[in-house]
Amino acid sequence: MKRYVLPLIILIMSLLYIFFIPSEPLLVKLLFKLIPMWLIILFAYRQFPPHASKVHYLLLSGLFFCMIGDGTLIWFVVGLTAFLIGHLFYTAGFLGQWRYSLPRLLSIIPIAAYS
Repeated sequence: MKRYVLPLIILIMSLLYIFFIPSEPLLVKLLFKLIPMWLIILFAYRQFPPHASKVHYLLLSGLFFCMIGDGTLIWFVVGLTAFLIGHLFYTAGFLGQWRYSLPRLLSIIPIAAYS
């Protein structure tokens, strides 16, 4: 039961933000928008193995910068820049894990075409 407490709190705080927090005052709305992200970062950090690799820290950095982007999206360019930095961290982390094979390489073609 203990392992489900933090995901349950994340869900409750997310639903609280979406359905119950009023849009004014803006700082309160922003605070409640970031609380679920802080908890998600905490949850991700707690999933680290005892000897975390570089990939874990890259993904955690991506989460952090995307949280900053979410909080600063009211200043569009600042938020978008933070999201870009976060996604660059994600890309570096996932590419560091990628193992080359022809079927994997070919599977990228429909995904890239769709996107």
